[in-house]
Amino acid sequence: MTGFARASQPGIRALVVPLALAILVVLIVASAWVSDDAYISFRVVDNFLSGRGLTWNPGERVQAFTHPLWLFALILVTAVVKSVFVAAIVLGVSLSVLGAFALLRMAQRRGELSLAIVAMALLASRAVFDFSTSGLENPLTAIVLIGLAARLLEPKSKTGLFAGLSIALLYLTRPDAPVLVLPLVLWHFVASRERGVFLRQFLAGVSPLVLWELFSLWYYGALVPNTAFAKLGAGLGAGELAWSGLRYLYDSFSHDPVTLTTVAVGASLAFWKGTVLHRAAAVGLLLHLGYIVVAGGDFMSGRFLTGTFVWALVLLATGTSPLRLRLPGLVIAVAACASIVIRINAVAAPVILPTSGIADERAAYSYATGIWVIASNGGVLEHPLASSGRELAQHGAQVIVGCYVGMLGFFAGPEVHIVDVMALTEPFLARLPGRDNPRVGHFERALPPGYFESLVAGQPQLNSSQLNELWRDVRHVASGDLTDPSRIGAIFRLLQYRAGKDVPGYDRNRLVMPGLDVVYPTDSAFSCLRIPYGGPSTFATGLRIPRFR
Repeated sequence: MTGFARASQPGIRALVVPLALAILVVLIVASAWVSDDAYISFRVVDNFLSGRGLTWNPGERVQAFTHPLWLFALILVTAVVKSVFVAAIVLGVSLSVLGAFALLRMAQRRGELSLAIVAMALLASRAVFDFSTSGLENPLTAIVLIGLAARLLEPKSKTGLFAGLSIALLYLTRPDAPVLVLPLVLWHFVASRERGVFLRQFLAGVSPLVLWELFSLWYYGALVPNTAFAKLGAGLGAGELAWSGLRYLYDSFSHDPVTLTTVAVGASLAFWKGTVLHRAAAVGLLLHLGYIVVAGGDFMSGRFLTGTFVWALVLLATGTSPLRLRLPGLVIAVAACASIVIRINAVAAPVILPTSGIADERAAYSYATGIWVIASNGGVLEHPLASSGRELAQHGAQVIVGCYVGMLGFFAGPEVHIVDVMALTEPFLARLPGRDNPRVGHFERALPPGYFESLVAGQPQLNSSQLNELWRDVRHVASGDLTDPSRIGAIFRLLQYRAGKDVPGYDRNRLVMPGLDVVYPTDSAFSCLRIPYGGPSTFATGLRIPRFR
């Protein structure tokens, strides 16, 4: 019997990878969905493929997306399959499964314990399944970390090239992701015997990022996405952001303990028994957690942690010493079963939006945007935001105001100019401070007097010279002739512009729209357009006014 058990262990170990992958595929496909935020990028994809440029509102150049690499992947696949929704699902599932396979193979080469830990973590992490699809960039970030950045853990020739490519592609997928590998890149540079060669290789590798930044500066008039202005320039203090970021980590650990526990285990083992390269990479894990705290976290529970989680799995899958211990195949099977039970329980017990403003975004939208729900509806997405967008499309050219603008804007079509009070897609509003007491990740701008008159007339009619000058520069950069030399001066002024918390002529807690002029109580619960979150009326929020330009 003992001999049979020993002989069977390699066979069981060989089955772990295909078995875990099969379970992952089933769970990912079963839970596949698309978020409302993804439809912001979907509208840009639709505009580009229709010849309207990389725009949100046609005729207004603003980088409403944070992930150029993911956006171009969506464009390429959409051009083939003719549906951006299908393209997002295909890319999400394919990249997630490919990344999981690569991780499991890495771990398999290290031993049974490493394989068991990686397989169990993949199967049990709620964040993995929530954002393996969703239409967001998370699967592509994981692929870059696994397929490219992981090479930096094994010194080889052309390390500088891999370092530069890792930084470039991670930034082009998600701007904060390079923090994960930055200490590792710096260590390679310091330890290199030929720093000149390393630097030349690095510059060659980072060239895609340089080219994109040059294009972004010329086309959008900015070096960072508009979302950076909207979220990081909202006027919140460092203490407020840090407290919000800590709440985000607490929320994740409360509802998805596997994800942060895996990060802690990966970092701890790297510092304890890892090589100097693994320790440098573990510093990246800690820095990224620090960034999440400093940036204030996010409103989507777990979303910001998927890259951190994947990088921790890379360290566990390529680590040394304790991860090479052997375990009986039975333990691996039991661990896998336990992971499945944890995952099923997580699916069955969705997180409800709490007072912190952090939500289970998949639970909030998958009842309508899940692929099986849409399939059962004959391929039609039935959600109040989508229905409102289709209704708007029937009324022709107009300007409307919205809180949740993804599906609303996508289904409304290019004739409807969407004013996003969260400023993610608004270059002018993004440069103004947000209102008091916002929801995390939703930094609403209280529209200044004269805003709509300016929008409709195409000329500034605001109540302060500073706001009017800002309006002119933003319009010149976003809508002016790309070949106009005077546009360079406007770009330079916008690069230097810092609004601060108080702007003359602008009350950040006063919402002014035609027929509505109200002031937000500074201690009120977070809301949008004075409507509390969570009620069905938030889906219908919108103000229609004629669009004359």
